[in-house]
Amino acid sequence: SMIAFGIYLIAAIVIGCFLGRKLKKTFAPDVYKANWYGYLVNQLGHSGLGVRLLVGLLLINTALFGEFLIKWQAFVILFAGYGAFEIHQNGSKWDMIEDTLFVVGYGAGNCLFVFDWIIGSKACGDINYLLILYTVEAIHLFIGIVMRVNYGKYSNKWF
Repeated sequence: SMIAFGIYLIAAIVIGCFLGRKLKKTFAPDVYKANWYGYLVNQLGHSGLGVRLLVGLLLINTALFGEFLIKWQAFVILFAGYGAFEIHQNGSKWDMIEDTLFVVGYGAGNCLFVFDWIIGSKACGDINYLLILYTVEAIHLFIGIVMRVNYGKYSNKWF
């Protein structure tokens, strides 16, 4: 329902802001300018986090209301909550955008785009779509790695 959606949205923003402030030192923002491996592991971690946040949100809603959230509602809740977290981390704009893209877009977004669920039935999906979306993510990672391998050789203003 829209009431539950509103409650989740407000809770996600409040929790994101709170955790962003409290975990600023533990999870310090970093674009890994000259560290391609750090960048790769960091972004793959963000992608995995997105999947887990989505599953957690869907499990909470199922436990409370007996059904999954509507896809766009789940996307908006995760985007608002994780976006609030990143804003309160006070990192660079590029780091904030890229981390949010990997969590909400590649992590949760891939699952939301690929898998379908209908009330009273099992979730199902098309693996071909998932392969396409993971290819897009791999290209993004490849470009990020190349930028870091070449950092300082051509320009220090990429980030």
